[in-house]
Amino acid sequence: MDTYPDYDIIGPPTSLDALWTELKARRWDIPFAPPHKEGWLELSEEANHLVVRYAGPVAPLCHATFTKFPEKIVVGNIVGHPEELSTEQYAAVLDTLDGVVAPLAEAKGCMTSRSTSTLQLEDVYSPDTITALKHFTSSVNRDCPLAHPNDAEAWFNLIFSLHATVPAPSFNVAAHWLSKAGWSEKIVNELQCEAETNILLLSSYDKRIGRSS
Repeated sequence: MDTYPDYDIIGPPTSLDALWTELKARRWDIPFAPPHKEGWLELSEEANHLVVRYAGPVAPLCHATFTKFPEKIVVGNIVGHPEELSTEQYAAVLDTLDGVVAPLAEAKGCMTSRSTSTLQLEDVYSPDTITALKHFTSSVNRDCPLAHPNDAEAWFNLIFSLHATVPAPSFNVAAHWLSKAGWSEKIVNELQCEAETNILLLSSYDKRIGRSS
């Protein structure tokens, strides 16, 4: 089992909105930098995602993905390039990131929350979600996992299962599991962003029609 930190920023919705605006507009200084405007890193241009690159002394080149939800901002997977980060490197990059983010969060009336967990799929996800995840990963093309209609259907079944859990769990543990199973970092990051966007969309729709998720 791997041990790695989870990182959330919580606060009132208006405070989170103000912090998110500042994070998106921020000039990220060394050892951080915004991603290049190329390929899959364009995910950072989506309204509820921010990708920040790290190139410093405590770890190889890597990137951290922030995702904004209505009730919190989450740092999901921190992915190394080209090799995966060790748990020590992961924690060290998060320490450095926290040194930038925590003062900004405090100034906006938000708090950062970090915990170190030793987690398996069974610790986070329901049996139905684990079954859906393993069905998806065993049946799709790893190079383009959402390209075929049958693959998309398997993905939607996974997303519906995640959304049916209250509150919907983060895809972060699944992302680590996929990385350990040999999935490419590019695809894992794309799937994590896709999962978080899909779940946010379903939650927003539930609120719009007045249905509790």
